[in-house]
Amino acid sequence: MSREEVDVQLLDRYLKLLDIDDLVQLGRDEIKGTLSGLFLPAASDAYLRSDVRIMLVGKEPRKWGRSLQTLGSGPLTSAVLHAYVRSQMDCHRATAGAAPKRSKFLQFHQRLDATLGAHVQERNAVVWANLLCVSLNEGSPRKAITGERIAHLSRQLLEAQLDVLAPDLIVFASGHGYDRYLKSLFNGVYQTQAGFVKKSYWPFTSGRFTAWRVAHPQSHTREQARKILDAVRVEVASRRALRNNLHGLDQSSFSVVPLSMSGG
Repeated sequence: MSREEVDVQLLDRYLKLLDIDDLVQLGRDEIKGTLSGLFLPAASDAYLRSDVRIMLVGKEPRKWGRSLQTLGSGPLTSAVLHAYVRSQMDCHRATAGAAPKRSKFLQFHQRLDATLGAHVQERNAVVWANLLCVSLNEGSPRKAITGERIAHLSRQLLEAQLDVLAPDLIVFASGHGYDRYLKSLFNGVYQTQAGFVKKSYWPFTSGRFTAWRVAHPQSHTREQARKILDAVRVEVASRRALRNNLHGLDQSSFSVVPLSMSGG
């Protein structure tokens, strides 16, 4: 599918999950400070062309788009919600595709792009998502008055993103402090793989996903960053090799029968 077609699917899923009145009320109910705008990922051409699709999941956005507290300043219509969702998706695409500058997270995003090697000729081949869809005062909303409502909405949105964007590999660069949100996302169904290091490095599978939970890039040591990047490279190479082998088997199954062997 084209980027435009995937955007339509994402937009449709977001609009089905979101209600303009509920979003306005969420902003009004949060009395501890300012909630950021919704973090709503969009697809990139590079991601959709990639032969192995990778999603990088962080914690929450910081200052992001149009704050939820500003939504109640005008009419509350479906057209307003549609325009808001579209603008937040555009914000995601612009930020994810730009130079990382001083952001440790976006620098790591760029390094994760590089694990796809020569198959990727441009930035933003790895799609960026977050476990929590808004921040509070540009930080974690975990202790917000509306924290549980934020967690519930975030899970619904991330489930939709996983469904539409269908990554093969997922790197949760969220740190162990966010593990309850991660485990909730998979309904507590996962299988820890070899190499597990408590609080530091958690490789696991869940359903069709191969995943890792590692520290947030702000807290990475060089060794930790190298470890996860190497693990992703190995998995990417393994999947490509398997795909090439299966392709070779498919081709060999169509052998030509010599004329001298044909007949009854």
